[in-house]
Amino acid sequence: MISDDKIREVLEWTKKRYDDCYENSCNRDINESRLYSKLAILELSGWVEGSLKDLLIRLADKKLDDDEAKLEFKKTIQNPGGFKYDRHFQHLLNKAIGFINREAIEKEINSKDYDKLEKFKTALNNLSAIRNDYAHTFSHKPQKTPTTSDPSSVINYYKDILPGLKAFEEEIARNQKISF
Repeated sequence: MISDDKIREVLEWTKKRYDDCYENSCNRDINESRLYSKLAILELSGWVEGSLKDLLIRLADKKLDDDEAKLEFKKTIQNPGGFKYDRHFQHLLNKAIGFINREAIEKEINSKDYDKLEKFKTALNNLSAIRNDYAHTFSHKPQKTPTTSDPSSVINYYKDILPGLKAFEEEIARNQKISF
């Protein structure tokens, strides 16, 4: 089961600190409010990658009998390189369950709730772009100004990503005839 207790707690904490910066004058020299935004984005990004890898590892543990095959699979998905939907998420699913099963799962999710899948894709792609901007800038002297995403916006991405991840978990289990 995809666990979201800790990430929800971290996102709420960063939102509170960010909001406090505007109510009380925070340290403008180090752009403190921007650091809280950056923390929220990086934490959610790490949670997304970790949740996807965890889902696929649990799948491999259920479906693969050979320990060497399990180890090889785990190495294959260890560094996904990101979490854009088309480029990373689908790619990892294709490695784990194949193109045909991945497409069948997407169709099933779409048939139940088209908006859930679209919001999931959009949130992953937007979060990925913002994460890449923030990950490649230094807060004190940014080379370019990244897209601003306060922790409230990051929480909204989370609210679109979580149902999508859970839908994939449910449909993968159904498609692969396993229970997590």
